[in-house]
Amino acid sequence: MFTAPYVKRAAPFALIFLATLAFQLPFFDRWFSSMDEGHVLEFADLLNQGGVLHRDATSYPLDGAFYLLAGAFRVFGPSIRVSRWLVSLEFAAFVALAYALMRRLVPVRAAALGVLSMWLYRAWAFPHWQIFNYSTTALLLQTASLLLLVRHLESRRRAPLFAAGLLFGLGVFCKQDYGAAALAAAIATLATASRATGAPFWRRLADFLLPGAAVGAAAGVLYLAQGQLGLVVQQTVVNHFLGMSRYDYPSLPSLWPLFRQDPALRSLGSVHQWVPALVVASGPDWKTLLESPLYLATPLYDTAVKAYVYAPIALLALFAWRAWRMRAALRDPATRARALTERALLHFAAATWLLAYLYRPQDYLHLAVLYAPLVWLAVPWLHEAQAKRPRVGAIAGALVLLPACALTFWLLAELRRLHTDPLPGPRAGVYAKPGSARMLGEIVDYVQQTTKPGERVGAMPYLPIALFLADRLAPHPSSYIVWPFPEYPDRDRRIADALEAQQTPLVLYNFTQFPNLPAMPEYAPELYAYLVDHYEMVRVFSDELLGQRIGALRRQAPPRGEPLLADLHDGELYAESYDGTRNRIVGRRRDGFLVRQTWPFRPVLALRPLPFGARSVLALPLRVPDGARLVSAVGVHPDAWFQLPTSTTTFEVRARDGDESALLYSRTLDPHRVLADRGWFDFEVELSPYAGREITLELSTAASDPSGSSLAMGGWGEPILVHDAAR
Repeated sequence: MFTAPYVKRAAPFALIFLATLAFQLPFFDRWFSSMDEGHVLEFADLLNQGGVLHRDATSYPLDGAFYLLAGAFRVFGPSIRVSRWLVSLEFAAFVALAYALMRRLVPVRAAALGVLSMWLYRAWAFPHWQIFNYSTTALLLQTASLLLLVRHLESRRRAPLFAAGLLFGLGVFCKQDYGAAALAAAIATLATASRATGAPFWRRLADFLLPGAAVGAAAGVLYLAQGQLGLVVQQTVVNHFLGMSRYDYPSLPSLWPLFRQDPALRSLGSVHQWVPALVVASGPDWKTLLESPLYLATPLYDTAVKAYVYAPIALLALFAWRAWRMRAALRDPATRARALTERALLHFAAATWLLAYLYRPQDYLHLAVLYAPLVWLAVPWLHEAQAKRPRVGAIAGALVLLPACALTFWLLAELRRLHTDPLPGPRAGVYAKPGSARMLGEIVDYVQQTTKPGERVGAMPYLPIALFLADRLAPHPSSYIVWPFPEYPDRDRRIADALEAQQTPLVLYNFTQFPNLPAMPEYAPELYAYLVDHYEMVRVFSDELLGQRIGALRRQAPPRGEPLLADLHDGELYAESYDGTRNRIVGRRRDGFLVRQTWPFRPVLALRPLPFGARSVLALPLRVPDGARLVSAVGVHPDAWFQLPTSTTTFEVRARDGDESALLYSRTLDPHRVLADRGWFDFEVELSPYAGREITLELSTAASDPSGSSLAMGGWGEPILVHDAAR
């Protein structure tokens, strides 16, 4: 039974838990993440369908968080909303634990301000704590372990230390590198406590490690029973650390120049790497951000990024100096418990930030989640500073907290206001921007209408949210996320073999890839070439003109007939001016106008358009067989869809028979401004009226503006001549 003293002690923590949960309710179900959220949902669902992580889905973290989410799915059903409730409860518990730690160091009022600071941290760590993730689950468990370690130091009872070790082991089972940081912090704290009290260090360390080792042993038995212990070690240890050490992931910017614009931070990839995700999700689009006067004319962005990256070093140095100055408190039994608590927080913060500075990739997202321990350490320091000068401290605190709260709550209100449309289907339960919700709904409908339940669907290089919502699995363990660092040297071949063996009918291709990482054709050329050879893009899904682009690829039989252009140097190439006069294009200049390339997702003749009423013309002499047809397609390369200034391209096919010219096909594409003009547009031209005659077949491209005069603007799907003998 709960006694009255127990209820009285627990009531503040329960109140903090409920208040934190209530704080999240207005926005917890807004926005979605295609990859980070999608793959966790998909992997948890895979477990409930009898799958096994690592064997059936490549995963670098260990399995704990996935099993937790899978359990929630078993009870409440698989949906994004269930995962959002789970992570909201996790954060409420996280803040209650943080309050318990801070209350050991400061009075109630200061700890309450610490709770408010944790709410601000929750917003700016977005999308951490917004989406269910193994990192935040591991951080929650390691924080609970830290609190129990502190309770052991206060009471010297072994039970809290055993419990701390158990939670430490469970945290490692969610994310192994956070476990390494927590272990280093625990060792430092136990060593400090042993020196201060004379208690045996090795016995305490053993009491902490044994329960954690028991969790590790249980996990090892599980993997042995699954027959994949070696595979798990390969993915979670070898590949994980090899990827960090060998792959050129984005890293930290140089501190200098600090108060001037830094060109290294000004590329689109760097901006994507360092702009807070909450600003992007709740604020203007990328174009508006990059054209704002504050970005263009001032170094505010550059200085803010470097302060964000390097301020923790200064803060940790300040807290370390404070700990050294207060070292006498460790020798006094009356102040020792408080001093050890603050040391434990310092060790935890220092270890996690050491991990952040060693771990890659290094970007805003991976650093933001680790700011929480700095908040816990800052609260007692600020409380003591305010106590010395109460009036000055209150004014300074108001000048910082009030604008911070105003900006944060405004962005959270904008997050709710902008994300108003429900994602489709029973597996969703969250809201997104109207364009994104419409696009994802169209994708899910298309997948479910064109594939059967149980049929595998590709989603590359990363779009697992669509697979989860459509209730489909990927064709190969490594194809849920085709990452720039391959898990195996022959990864591309393995995925292609799986696609071939299963005759996978549909692949979703995500053109919207991370701008700070290479594109899939660069890091997975063999797999990309297989997709080009065996699939055609039959539809493009876009949420808005400057938003996401997803292609639907259907497996296609090899084309019948024969290429119209056997050799790239066949035929005549002309630049035709607005008045009809023609200048022949020859030599090396020809290579800048006509190129055979591999585009998404077909072989292409790229014919560079000309502006100002001119056009490029490829003239091919042809003796027309009986029953002949020209089969091709026209399109603009997806990389040019966002090109500014904009331009249209007009594609034409003409037949010249003697002095007569007949227009056989014409289409104008404006993919920059018209979503429906994105993709490939197949056509057939009937040539039977010219059977048995010598004609000249002309393919031409023209641009409305000079910006459209590039090879990427004039794509012809490899023209094929089909006739009776080829049918």
